[in-house]
Amino acid sequence: MATSTKTPFYGQRGTDDIPTAQTLNDYRSAISVLTPNGTAPLQAVLGRIPSEATTSYRFEWFDEVMPTRSVNVTQYASLDVYTDAALSDDYDAGDDVAAGTVVYVTVGSTFIDEVWPGSEVLLRDADDHSNDIPAIVVSKDTANNALAVRTLKADGTGVIDLSSCDTVMAMSSAHPEGSEQPPGIAYDPTDLYSYTQITRTSVEMTRSQMATKG
Repeated sequence: MATSTKTPFYGQRGTDDIPTAQTLNDYRSAISVLTPNGTAPLQAVLGRIPSEATTSYRFEWFDEVMPTRSVNVTQYASLDVYTDAALSDDYDAGDDVAAGTVVYVTVGSTFIDEVWPGSEVLLRDADDHSNDIPAIVVSKDTANNALAVRTLKADGTGVIDLSSCDTVMAMSSAHPEGSEQPPGIAYDPTDLYSYTQITRTSVEMTRSQMATKG
């Protein structure tokens, strides 16, 4: 699966936040940008639009492959779980914390931008899902690319425990009633374009040939 490594845009967007070259050059672009994350190929999109003369020799459309919103030890070799905010005490086999315990996970600079306090994540061993631990992000330590997360399930109920966690996945979000609104998050689409093409096929014949019937 293709992934995007673009930095997400946090907060409310205004007209000043529109990326350069994202203004529309052609009517077809206006239709395509409404669903920039669709899987339909360009020809399928254009097939739904009435045919008309282009208003520009260059026409554009926008696309964005959304990030997988997960990280593993292959992508970030320092992924690990700790029991303290200083990240000095590794989570050991047998620690088996109770539900509601805060642990700390180093996830890398790319993934940490994909979540915020209130996001729900899943702590997993990719080779054994028997001890998947859902957790809520409590805070972010961007200096150390670490998340403080509160477990929603007791550890050690499966064959393994959090000491073998090698994958962190963003699942959803969970906010208490009356809590503050989380920051908005958006992604800038990729500007794709092509040019109109002039095709010419000549047929040559004499006037006698053109006048010949049958």
